[in-house]
Amino acid sequence: MTEAVSTHGRRELCTAAIALLIVASYLTLRPFGAYPAQLGAFLDPHLGGRIWLIPLLWVAFAMYCVRHGMAAFATLAWLVFLACVAAESVTFGPLHASTLGTYAALSIVTSGLALALARGGRRLRVGPLGAAVGTLLVWAVLLVPLVYVVYRASFGKPVRATALYAIFQTNNGEATSFVRDFIPHQYLWALLVFAVVVALLVWSFTRGRALQVRKRWVAALAVVAVAMTAVGAHSLELPRFTVGSALRYPRDLAVFQALQKRRAAGRTPVVATKGHSDETYLLIIGESLNRGHMGLYGYLRDTTPRLDKLAAAHEVIVYRNAFSNHTHTMPVLSWALTEANQFNHRHYFDSPSIINLANAAGFTTWWLSNQNMIGDWDNLVSILAHAANHLVSINGNIGKTTQTEDYDGALIPYLEKAVAAPETRDKFIVVHLMGSHSDYCKRYPAPFARFSGPLTQAVFGARIASRPQFFRDVNCYDNSVLYNDDVVSRMIDVLKQHGGVAAAMYFSDHADDVFRHLGHNSALFTFRMAGIPLLFWTSPEYAQRYPGKVRELQAHKDLMFTNDLAYDTLAGLAGIHSDTTDPQFDLTSSRYQENPTKAFTLHGEMPLVSDKNHLWWEPYNVEELKRMGDADRVIPHRVDSIGKLHDIWAAGFRSFEVDAMYDAASGDFVVGHDEPTRGAPFTTFLESVPVARIGKIWFDLKNLDAGNHVAVLAALDALDQRYHLK
Repeated sequence: MTEAVSTHGRRELCTAAIALLIVASYLTLRPFGAYPAQLGAFLDPHLGGRIWLIPLLWVAFAMYCVRHGMAAFATLAWLVFLACVAAESVTFGPLHASTLGTYAALSIVTSGLALALARGGRRLRVGPLGAAVGTLLVWAVLLVPLVYVVYRASFGKPVRATALYAIFQTNNGEATSFVRDFIPHQYLWALLVFAVVVALLVWSFTRGRALQVRKRWVAALAVVAVAMTAVGAHSLELPRFTVGSALRYPRDLAVFQALQKRRAAGRTPVVATKGHSDETYLLIIGESLNRGHMGLYGYLRDTTPRLDKLAAAHEVIVYRNAFSNHTHTMPVLSWALTEANQFNHRHYFDSPSIINLANAAGFTTWWLSNQNMIGDWDNLVSILAHAANHLVSINGNIGKTTQTEDYDGALIPYLEKAVAAPETRDKFIVVHLMGSHSDYCKRYPAPFARFSGPLTQAVFGARIASRPQFFRDVNCYDNSVLYNDDVVSRMIDVLKQHGGVAAAMYFSDHADDVFRHLGHNSALFTFRMAGIPLLFWTSPEYAQRYPGKVRELQAHKDLMFTNDLAYDTLAGLAGIHSDTTDPQFDLTSSRYQENPTKAFTLHGEMPLVSDKNHLWWEPYNVEELKRMGDADRVIPHRVDSIGKLHDIWAAGFRSFEVDAMYDAASGDFVVGHDEPTRGAPFTTFLESVPVARIGKIWFDLKNLDAGNHVAVLAALDALDQRYHLK
């Protein structure tokens, strides 16, 4: 009797605990719109919005399970249901009653099957093997929903098709780096705890007597589950979206691969001609390089000393308004290296590539890469590379990894060999760098580890200086830019030393938003992820043979360019004529047309002419103000760090407002808004740019008073005598 009462008490306690779990998780999910207001009307026209019936029904189900010794069954089924409903609701919004019913049926069937595998039957005792299989089954069902939930929790935005494509295109090394850098650790711990709880629930069913299963109950449950699934299948967005996206990308890739093979076999020819011979063209594709971290574009650190010298000698043409067409490598290059672009609305998978075009025009083509090329991580870039006459990949880590055995500089000897090859035809060479891909600290050799230590408020501003957890990434990224400067300039040197008619084009696939620690995740898009460098180098012999092309490259350097137009520009640069090219997309043509109001990134989702895209409108507005003679009437506010001064200087502003405090101890001013300030001495601040070119300074002195005004006037006079500020 006592044992019966004790058992009854434990069951009641277990039921109460499960009921509390259900109600608590329901209240947590309700603000996300997981449960629809119309559910009550679906159950009973008189119930209206009483959506509390959902947890009530689950509590009733839990009570039944507990009374029959299956508390683990009820708990596991609810957890599976909870994960699926949470993922569906935070991704696609409020759900229909049929969706909830379908997920309820699926969660009960999945959990029941897992527990049946763990417990076995009258004659079959499966033991640990069955429990392991059951655990894996539940984990497999939960994997996709939990990924969607964690993604939404981490980035505040639902998973979209572009994010799924990025997942399909990624590799283990890149995925590990992404998770480590951008997923909050508390979510990873929560996932681990969730997985352990699921495993414990399944394994708890290995104890006790074999499960006495009545076939008619199993059949009835199966019929109900199938019926509810059939009725509600149309409303299950999560599996349809995931499976559809998973099938669409490899299908498009397979079509593109088949097209490339047909073109290589001559069954789908590309018609292209070339007027001259014995010319060499080089395309260098960078990785994740943000032009805002290049000294060449006004960055406060000297990260591009070699390219700076080339630019000062007018040997490279630097484009100031280049943007990437997406923030992930595969979408970018699917347009940049094929006829497809955002203006002609063609699909990459039925478009010729620049390698196809060069092959058809009689070039000998080379593809040199430090990125992964072979293995089960087959992608668009690998397909493009294999269309070249010669393929060299120095990345020996075959398969799903971003680890490299060599730095990008190891490609230079192969480039020298390609340039010097005794070919009678023209040469078209593509070099695909690993560049500044995360992990940034692994992208450069030790001699290039120039930048280290804290990022001070005086140089980088208070917002960045207050985030010491980002110091390592910023320093390593800038070191990778410094090394990239060395690699790219040495590759240009290879062409210079070889001589003859030659030209090079360099652009990055996309950029990383390093200061905000966002990488290039399109779900957290900022325009810093799209601000890329674009450079051209031409030999004296090229300029002599094609003076018009060089003149047009110079004329267009301040216009907007998106790298989906690289195909047409490369064809124009190399003098390739084809009906697949359009001169209005070619920077070497007088017919090139800037279309900023029609230019997008994220493949049409984000217009580049946006009030948030200061990379575009600040320089544009400065030029308009200069044209009207009013450039010094617009003064950027609170330029209180050397980094901010360099930013507005790069945009074209020559006037600014700066906050400062007078420091009686040094007799100088210190940049900053509040006392005490950790800003730069005002003299150091001024000398970080060419002082003689400054227009106006709005000097906002924060601590002027009757006690220091004489000293302040004396300090101002000293500044004027030194820099002629008046």
